[in-house]
Amino acid sequence: MQQAIDALWPYTGELFEAADEDAALIEAGIAVDGGSLRPIWRQRVIETLARAALTAPDDRFMHSGGRKGIHSEHMGRLLAEMQHIPRSHPGARW
Repeated sequence: MQQAIDALWPYTGELFEAADEDAALIEAGIAVDGGSLRPIWRQRVIETLARAALTAPDDRFMHSGGRKGIHSEHMGRLLAEMQHIPRSHPGARW
């Protein structure tokens, strides 16, 4: 479990990044600045991990850019997988 947390932790920074479009929504009071939620989220996650005898990794490196459309080569494979059913069965209803 700790290995999985360590491997995935660098992706959590993107949860709190704002896209360019978010500024207007935040200013209008429609959306919340995700960055302001990070300290609360982090504290709760650390407490939860501690109860499970796990630890949160340091925030040395965080991936970024996903909200701005910058993705790794893995995104192509994920999109292909997600698009398989709709393309194989056009008009299908779930």
